[in-house]
Amino acid sequence: MALPPAPATDTGPGPGAPGPDEAAAPAEGPPIVLSSTAPQKGRGAFVNPGDMEVNNWHRLEFVVGKTEAALAEESENQELGQSKGIFVAPLMRVTLEPDPNFEIRRQSPDVQETGGDLAASWQWSVKPLNGGNHALIARVEVLDKQPDGSLIASETYTRRLQVTVHVGTWQGFLNALKGAASFGDLLGTLFGSWGKTLTALTALIAAAAALWAAIRKLRKPKE
Repeated sequence: MALPPAPATDTGPGPGAPGPDEAAAPAEGPPIVLSSTAPQKGRGAFVNPGDMEVNNWHRLEFVVGKTEAALAEESENQELGQSKGIFVAPLMRVTLEPDPNFEIRRQSPDVQETGGDLAASWQWSVKPLNGGNHALIARVEVLDKQPDGSLIASETYTRRLQVTVHVGTWQGFLNALKGAASFGDLLGTLFGSWGKTLTALTALIAAAAALWAAIRKLRKPKE
């Protein structure tokens, strides 16, 4: 009579097999690629507004993008000032710092989503109140949205724009003289706007002469 086969016994893992407390090595896969929406190195620049005039409104724009080409596309190929390196991100905030020499009106939201291309633009209307050379400062922030919905700036930059303001009216000229911070600013205003000021003075003198002639004509006795 044949004997029944012996029950199988656990002889343990084979040679080279991991033990019960050892995790199997993960299989190699493609390298991890950071999300395209993570903050990335980019550029930021003001659109060149040109020279400004006292008491006139002017459009001001700041653009961000990953490259110089992206800045050109976002600004629709307007002339840009010198761009500076910044980080660009899906959510950003750009504000124009208050300045006593300008009245500032916001024309776009401070906080904007930059989209898949990480490019966006911010606009303001600014009215110079004093002539001379001034600097407008933009505060650029990369934002992180928290679970409670609040926003925290993970990166902050300041970008400066030098502007020249001319005086185009007599009232503007008086305002510029009154608001000059120093004798040097006073001379700069006088010499920088002498052409327009002379034109305004000439027009004023001509108007006064015409008014005086009209008054004399009305007062002349009838024959």
